[in-house]
Amino acid sequence: MDFSTELKHTIRQMYDTAAQKPGGLLSRIRLNRGRELLINLGYQQSDLDRLPAYIMESAFPCGNPLPTIRELQPKTILDLGCGSCLDMGIMAADQNHHRQRLIIGVDFSRELLRLGSRFISFLPVNRIQLLAADLTALPFSTPHFDCISLNGSFNVIYDKATFLKQISALLRPDGHLLINDLLLVEELPAGFTDDVINWTWNVAGALAPENLEKLARESCLSLVHFHEHERLTPVCRGEILLQKRK
Repeated sequence: MDFSTELKHTIRQMYDTAAQKPGGLLSRIRLNRGRELLINLGYQQSDLDRLPAYIMESAFPCGNPLPTIRELQPKTILDLGCGSCLDMGIMAADQNHHRQRLIIGVDFSRELLRLGSRFISFLPVNRIQLLAADLTALPFSTPHFDCISLNGSFNVIYDKATFLKQISALLRPDGHLLINDLLLVEELPAGFTDDVINWTWNVAGALAPENLEKLARESCLSLVHFHEHERLTPVCRGEILLQKRK
């Protein structure tokens, strides 16, 4: 098994297991989770009040993409690594203002999608779809989307250069790629990226912002903004917004 395949298998197994545990991922470790974590990441109380507890407990995002998505007002959104549908659920609640919006969520953890599907089934909207798929082998072939969001899922992609080219091809002209994840601010220790477990924490797969921007340019994507939200040396938690060039 090559490293990329091992990484996918490990990530899928980890999240499938986490989805079946009371309290969600890392339930035995003392760290912020659920509503407390989401509030610390900037999610609004009014948005969280719309969510059942099991969705918040099974979500471990790296940031809050919703303010940027609301500013962009995309009509078609692809949420890659949607997990239990935290962001999708809140976006779906916004459908009262965006009735023509189409939201598609993709994840390769069927157990997390099972939780998300349970939640989505109670929402009074019908332009929401969930797909179980490998994020690096998506079942789309033409430019479909105004916005593609990855909240905590970009850093577990092994071959980011190829991935960005594939994603860019799915964006409409002037469409946006929105990444919330950890970004490298200092060099990692020698051999750190060789351990698949270090990738599961989103650290080993982190890129420096300038390196991510360089890969993006090679995929016809231009930097719109980079916001650093929290320094967690050797990484920071941040948001990068990229736009597809015409």
